[in-house]
Amino acid sequence: MGSYILRRIIQVIPTFIGITLITFLVLRLTGDPAAMVLGEMATEDALQEYRARFGLDAPLHIQYLRYMQGVVTGDFGTSLRYNEPVVKLLLERLPATLQLGGSALLFAIALGIPVGIFSALTQNRSLDFSVRALVLLGQAIPGFYLGILLIMLFSVQLGWLPTGGRGNLSHLILPTITLGTALVALIVRFTRSAILDVMRNDYIRTARAKGLRAQTVLFRHALRNAMIPLLTIIGLQMAVVFSGAIVTETVFSWPGMGRLIIQSIYARDFPLVQTAVLFVATTVILINLAIDILYVLADPRVRAD
Repeated sequence: MGSYILRRIIQVIPTFIGITLITFLVLRLTGDPAAMVLGEMATEDALQEYRARFGLDAPLHIQYLRYMQGVVTGDFGTSLRYNEPVVKLLLERLPATLQLGGSALLFAIALGIPVGIFSALTQNRSLDFSVRALVLLGQAIPGFYLGILLIMLFSVQLGWLPTGGRGNLSHLILPTITLGTALVALIVRFTRSAILDVMRNDYIRTARAKGLRAQTVLFRHALRNAMIPLLTIIGLQMAVVFSGAIVTETVFSWPGMGRLIIQSIYARDFPLVQTAVLFVATTVILINLAIDILYVLADPRVRAD
């Protein structure tokens, strides 16, 4: 197990470096942050002074080497827009994003797996067709559009829930539903498919022939073996949920990392955007590594070596 984890860590190093390089170069193609921050009326001397202050006047390869040196040493630089350490700004917004992303993920798992099992057990019946139609709708509707619809209905028309911001539990309900709906639909679909595939196997027929109860066959044999594809989907979607929070946070004025990233992109705040992308990429890498380890723990047939 230890050697397998070590190999996986070594394999992601080139990916990590590639992400930093691509992010660095793409941001430089967006324009001059000095002109964005100082405005059109800024003099050339003021622009040059600003570029020199933040090291933007150096050649690109020198800027990249400085950036990577900061990454290695834990110094991610100072925000061009807020003039504060980048890490401080991200850590201030991180709890809000974790709260929203975590609640959306729990909502999706708590609703998606039972509904998927129910749909599989009622295969090709009217209830199954209804669930599958709702799944298609949940995956088709854009998140920003669903969020606006929920605000119009529950906040503007009915007045039950706030339109945005972060406060008590009522502020979390609509963003959670908006962010988690697509994931619920995906989990339902894959749970149904995995259960149906497993239920056709010989060991399920053998368990039934032994006289085991239907609940025992389902939860002890079928669901456990169906967890392998589910772990993949849930693990990969964790990263999608947290990155997808950018749109949801913007719609609901949720003070998280996503909204901060959008504002930083508009302001061409290079250090802040680079660090935020690096954080998301690292999260995805760690989640994939955790999934690979869970494979071995969930199914003895999977071998790490």
